[in-house]
Amino acid sequence: MNPESETRVLTAHESGERATRALFAIGVVWFAASVAVLAIAGAERVVVYLLLFVGVYGGVLWSVRHRIRPGLARLGLDNTAGFVLLGVGASSIEETVSFAAAGPSSLVIPNLPVDLVWINAIWLGWLLPWYVFIPRRFSFTEREALLVGGSTGVLFEVIVTRIAFSFPLVVLWVPVAWTVYAVVFLAPLQLVRFPTSSSRRGKVPVALAATWGPAIAVALALYVLFGALGLPR
Repeated sequence: MNPESETRVLTAHESGERATRALFAIGVVWFAASVAVLAIAGAERVVVYLLLFVGVYGGVLWSVRHRIRPGLARLGLDNTAGFVLLGVGASSIEETVSFAAAGPSSLVIPNLPVDLVWINAIWLGWLLPWYVFIPRRFSFTEREALLVGGSTGVLFEVIVTRIAFSFPLVVLWVPVAWTVYAVVFLAPLQLVRFPTSSSRRGKVPVALAATWGPAIAVALALYVLFGALGLPR
């Protein structure tokens, strides 16, 4: 690569990183504004849940995130098993905090043990491609991965629930769903090893297809299985 081409690549990378940081900052401000509106509207339980999970759990996790991989490596868990453990742990914490703060009605299935089976299975369908497939083809920065990964929250919590068609609730709920899923993704993301250089073209739509597809497939399979077993769904 000649110096001029290398300069162009660096400039494009720096521009992309600046754009990512700007989107990340906008998301944080939008989330904070949504929480403030929910508090004013009297949605105390939802606000408590968001403050506990995003503010406390997410805030502490963000400050210690770079210690996760070295810590698991010392335990021999810097691998797929460790990734699954972090994913299940994060999703279980999220659902338990939701149950504690807002009650059974806040869960997909108003029975915590059954809900944990349901959510963990679906969310592993969403998370595992980030570990086993996406890094083989594409490289993401941490913030890029969180932005793309968090969008799964919009799929399940805004589009599937049809909140997308309810204005102005959709304006409040998009950043909330996005942020919650990004926080769930934050811990397992620390074990993902992205290549230092790879193709960037088309990485976002491929990542969305590779993660949304398995998550939807698992959700549909569980819906049929739970129905056949007579379990709540």
